[in-house]
Amino acid sequence: MELTINIPEFALSTRNNDIKELKQTIKLSTVLMLYKNSKFSIEQASNFTILSIYNFMEECKNNKIPIIDYKYGELESEIKLMNGLDFSSFKVDNFKDIDGLNYQKKIRDENKFFISNQINKRSMQCKQ
Repeated sequence: MELTINIPEFALSTRNNDIKELKQTIKLSTVLMLYKNSKFSIEQASNFTILSIYNFMEECKNNKIPIIDYKYGELESEIKLMNGLDFSSFKVDNFKDIDGLNYQKKIRDENKFFISNQINKRSMQCKQ
């Protein structure tokens, strides 16, 4: 879908860079608003703006938009769920090997099904 916006001439300068910058600013502002209103996930928003997730998170911070926005009671529910999980397999053998994103990928790959298995165990215990 494409959207056309008419902007008065007095709001623009004649340089092309200003027009490109204005387009980028409007696009980012729109995506930030949509993300804030839960219309975009953080991944969708960062892809739409062609920013990395981390740069998009920085834009959220600059615009005072929370990255994690729990509704009333959601955080308490998650804390109760997390209290019953075993995180002993999440460990670091050598801090020299930790390289932000690479470490996150390593943990994700090593523990791909860990949390879902723990949740399944908890739900089975609750059903009994």
